[in-house]
Amino acid sequence: PLPDIDFNIRAGNTLVGFTSLEEIREAFATDESGQRRMLYPEEEAALQRIEEKAKDADWIFGEFRRQQTEQGMDAGAFAKSKRDLRERLAGLREELDRHLAGEYGINPKSKKAYEKWREGHQPFHWFVEFYGVMHGGGFDVVIGNPPYVEMSKISNYSLRNYKLAKTGNLYSVCLERFLKLLNSSQRYGIIVPISSISTPRMMSLMNFIIDNSSIHISSFSERPAKLFAGVDMNLSIIVGMPKTRKNEGKVFTTAYNRWNEPFRGCLFHTISYIESAFHGSHSAISKIGSEIEQSILAKVMKHKSLMRFHVKESSNLIYYHSGGRYFRKCIRKKLSNEYKKLSLSEGAADSILCLLSSSLHYWLWTVFSDCYHVTKSDVDAIPVPDSIIRDKSLHELSRRFTDDLERNATVRIRTRADGSIQREVNYSVRKSKDLIDRIDRVLAGHYGLSEEEVLYVINYDAKYRAN
Repeated sequence: PLPDIDFNIRAGNTLVGFTSLEEIREAFATDESGQRRMLYPEEEAALQRIEEKAKDADWIFGEFRRQQTEQGMDAGAFAKSKRDLRERLAGLREELDRHLAGEYGINPKSKKAYEKWREGHQPFHWFVEFYGVMHGGGFDVVIGNPPYVEMSKISNYSLRNYKLAKTGNLYSVCLERFLKLLNSSQRYGIIVPISSISTPRMMSLMNFIIDNSSIHISSFSERPAKLFAGVDMNLSIIVGMPKTRKNEGKVFTTAYNRWNEPFRGCLFHTISYIESAFHGSHSAISKIGSEIEQSILAKVMKHKSLMRFHVKESSNLIYYHSGGRYFRKCIRKKLSNEYKKLSLSEGAADSILCLLSSSLHYWLWTVFSDCYHVTKSDVDAIPVPDSIIRDKSLHELSRRFTDDLERNATVRIRTRADGSIQREVNYSVRKSKDLIDRIDRVLAGHYGLSEEEVLYVINYDAKYRAN
């Protein structure tokens, strides 16, 4: 049982505050310009005094817990321990808050400024609140579902000394804090948006966890069922342990998991992990979960990126759709702002149109993207063999595919709020799946995929794509 007072986790922020005596020492030794210096004798004495007070508070905490759980405890001694602990912790918090305020450029002697900073940041000093744990190396397990909040939306609040503050979201900073609180031989777990492992903005986060941890990442779709009921968000669960000499730090992932709600009870029993990697060219950790996916990815990644076929001005234009869930599509005309232009070198348009409409591209997109958007960087990074540009069968399939799309398209006339009329064309791409399969078989020859591998690509997510 936990004590019935507020010294375990006080309401407020646990990102701001000291986690160790070393952090306090560094704060003492850093001047206003950020330069390090030697500590003065009185500062060394202050450090020693702070540690002694923390040790005393930790001893009283242990005594308080013992009294709380033993039979026939003395009510007077219990109340005294509780009161003594409150007082000691309050004094230590105040002293450390004042030192920390100086780190944030606040003069503790300015009562108004200091109290405003303290109220806004609500420091939590893990070194004091959990002295025994932190002195022993940290927690055995740290788990959390941190807030997915843009730091730009938080006013009167700032963070210092966090490498991942540059990502601009609180959840990445929380992950960095997890590692500071963790015993070097133990584990952490965190649930975060899938964009944390698949977008350029989060490159520093991916590098951080790979440089500091051995990790297992499982990823989950928000359709047709959701990891959290009512939350439309693709999510990843990252479980890791700090990198050591014995633990060299590897990355293991699952595939991108979709499931129907009745299957929820079996979901975690059926996922499988395989060794994966961070791919700088795609700004992502690949989401694969089997040997066959590992093999397909290795063959695909041997080739140079699509970007080499870009030209500034060309009559060879195609347009890829930036949304969609179960199919990727690419056409020869721009129907709306959701279709993004590609200007390509001579002879490349038909083959690239086929590639961007293929099941191979759909699979590759789920492996590397946030599984919401098709971005320019996603498309530019697609590996493309030189040989597909010269393949006349792809040129013919491109024409047949786009003709089939038009044949199965539906047109809807919509009246907009301003009274204007909008003609909306909707393509039923799944009706062209036979042609897409033929495209994938041709592409498989250029990428060197085996019959088993091309069947895997053609049938990838089939039960969801067919509906």
